[in-house]
Amino acid sequence: MSLDEYVRNAMYTDPEFKQRILDAIRIEESIAIRTEGYRIMANLSISKCNRIVMYDEACWNLINISSMAGSVEMKRNALKTMSYLTLELENQNRLWEEFDMRRLLLIGASSAQPQGVREYALKIISNLVLNPKLGIKLWKSIAGIKNILLENASIDNKIAVQEYALCAIANLATFSTNQEAMFTCEVTRKQLSISADIKRASCVRRQALRTFRLCSENNDIKILMGDLWRKEKESLRWLANGLKKQEPNDIRIESITTIANIAEHEPNRQPMWRTEWLRDVVLVACQPVALPGIPTKNTPAIEMQAVRALGLLTGVDMA
Repeated sequence: MSLDEYVRNAMYTDPEFKQRILDAIRIEESIAIRTEGYRIMANLSISKCNRIVMYDEACWNLINISSMAGSVEMKRNALKTMSYLTLELENQNRLWEEFDMRRLLLIGASSAQPQGVREYALKIISNLVLNPKLGIKLWKSIAGIKNILLENASIDNKIAVQEYALCAIANLATFSTNQEAMFTCEVTRKQLSISADIKRASCVRRQALRTFRLCSENNDIKILMGDLWRKEKESLRWLANGLKKQEPNDIRIESITTIANIAEHEPNRQPMWRTEWLRDVVLVACQPVALPGIPTKNTPAIEMQAVRALGLLTGVDMA
């Protein structure tokens, strides 16, 4: 345990100190005092052992902040605290079981809120959707979630808002029940394609590409992606752009793994291999990690997926 973690644990387990903090975030206090109280709580909530008891004692104060008047900084710190608390499975279930808490969370993520507030409301949602109990139904069943995430993923928003909205979408794509619904929705697919474009920030692109990679593990979507490749392959050029050697490696691995997944469906291979701009980046990605006299940015994971893709596309056993 680090010294910082030890101090955070000791502070919140001290009854007198804890009561002062809880008193500081009461609605009767001034905005200045509440802002400082929430800032301290955000720091204390980093410690895992504080999260369950902190949720018990302060959850309504924290989530209710999105519907109240107050400074952006105060709201940010309150929702930042809740974003740490909802890393715990027990707290995720309890939050979602309360209708009013769900409603307040969606208010916090709505376009009516400042982007600095939405950022942390979206981070809470991205935590919740990793919960299997919630993730398998939130994209298709809960009114408002899909639209809120797509709205916040728009390039009109600041990068942190886009990133957390797309992170939530990617987390939802880990569940097979959501994958086809995502990919067959033209609005969703278009937004993800825009977010994966080379002009976007790398953290935003990585989340969009992660969503496509997860969806491409679905056999039905491999067929759909192949159909799209044959009809309008230029609309998928962003996938090859993500594999270029000047790109960050976390983006490159998502791109090449997606390409290899699509190539697992045999009818897709010929049109993909005949696409020059795809063929070129796959071949570059196949360069060995360490070859004397030939510099490369490839990592073992990138090279392995590129060789896998090359073998599938050419029909040659690369083992």
